[in-house]
Amino acid sequence: MTKVAIELRECSKIYKSKKLDDVVALNKFSYIFEYGKIYGIMGKSGAGKTTLLNLISMIDDISDGKILIDNISVDKLKISEKALKRNNDIGMIFQNYMLNEYMNSYENIVLPMLINKNVDRRNRKENVTKLINMVGLPDKLKRYPSELSGGEKQRIAIARALANDPKIILADEPTGNLDEENETYIFKLLRKFAEDGKCVIVVSHSNIIKKYADIIINIRKGELYVNK
Repeated sequence: MTKVAIELRECSKIYKSKKLDDVVALNKFSYIFEYGKIYGIMGKSGAGKTTLLNLISMIDDISDGKILIDNISVDKLKISEKALKRNNDIGMIFQNYMLNEYMNSYENIVLPMLINKNVDRRNRKENVTKLINMVGLPDKLKRYPSELSGGEKQRIAIARALANDPKIILADEPTGNLDEENETYIFKLLRKFAEDGKCVIVVSHSNIIKKYADIIINIRKGELYVNK
C-alpha cells in the first residue's frame, strides 16, 4: 500500500506587480505525490517547474490553496517549524551544486547534521563515510569543490542532500551541467532512492528522465498534465 508524501490542493502561485500584469506561475495545481516513486517534472523554461519545488520545500508560499506534507498543512507551520521540517525531512539537489567552496567534501556533507538535533555527533563521521561511499567517491573526502569535476560535485551535493536521511528528495535540473555518463549515474542513484521508499521529484529538461521516472508531469503555463 502506497503512502502519501505530498498533497497539493488547488494550489496557485501568483506573482503580483504594480506596473505589469500579474504572473500566474501555477494555476489551481492539484496532485498527490507518493513515497516509493520518482516523478519527472518537465516543461519549457518559465512554465512553473522550479516554482513548484520552491512551494513544496517551503522556500516560497502559495498564493491560494493548500499543501500537505505527511498530512501536515504547511500553512499552519511557523517559519522556524518550516525550516526544521525542511532540514530534517527534505533533501534538495541543485543544478549548480550549491557547495560551500571553502569547505571540503566532508565538511559540506556533514553541515546539515550539525543543525539536526536528532543526529548524534558521535555518529556524524560514520554517516558521512557511508554517504560518500554510496556516491562512489571515498577518495574525495578531503577535496574542495575547486578540486572536483562537475560530476563529482553533484555526487557530493547528493550525499549532502541525504545527510539527514530525508523522506523527500527534490532535485532541480540535477544533471543540467553534466555529460551523458554522469547524467546516467545520477538518475540511477535517484531511482534507487525511490526504490528505497523515498519520494523523489526531479525537474529536468532531459528526456533521459523518462527512462527512470514512474510518472512524468508536464507543466505548461502553470497547468498540470500527467503521463504515467
